[in-house]
Amino acid sequence: MSPDWPPWPLGRALRRRYDAAMWSSSTLELAAPALLVAMPHLKDGPFAQAVVLLVQHDAQGSMGLMLNQPTGVTLGDFGNSLGVDFGARGAEEVYMGGPVENERAFILHDGPHRGPETTAVLPQVAMSFSMESLGALAKHPPQDLRVCIGYAGWGAQQLAQEIAQGAWMVATPEPHFLFHTPPEQMWHAALKEMGIEPLQLMQKPTALN
Repeated sequence: MSPDWPPWPLGRALRRRYDAAMWSSSTLELAAPALLVAMPHLKDGPFAQAVVLLVQHDAQGSMGLMLNQPTGVTLGDFGNSLGVDFGARGAEEVYMGGPVENERAFILHDGPHRGPETTAVLPQVAMSFSMESLGALAKHPPQDLRVCIGYAGWGAQQLAQEIAQGAWMVATPEPHFLFHTPPEQMWHAALKEMGIEPLQLMQKPTALN
């Protein structure tokens, strides 16, 4: 763990919860799928309070999709720019998946659709990224659907190093959490699931005597 983190004394109870969560994250063998929860000191750039679904991790590197960064663009407007009609789902938002290849769309979804490129992420969640899949999922939208622009990428061993330095906590992803937690609540909810109170973690408690 980086000696610079945490940058202030923690209260005893919070220190125990923080240490337990960091021990769990550091001893967990990193593998996809996983949920990456950004620590508060990642306050600059695209990963501030980010919650990322890790969809690929191997010796060459890692790939994930941010889940709590809505773009303000609707599926309707996004689809219209591509000649795709999302119908009744058009009011839903498109999300920023990450800063890499942000001209590409990656679709997290449940349901039976499987294109040639579709990859299983969780038992009930898949990821597709072709125009054919986008059109098919717009025409017959599944119950759970999220379109992400771009992705988060790490080089070989980079993500493992960041986790070891305390930049991310690692949790187990659940489909209902991924699709049904409001984006503005997701970071706080993920930390609470790990036994950490976000407000205490973000504040500078009084130093212990």
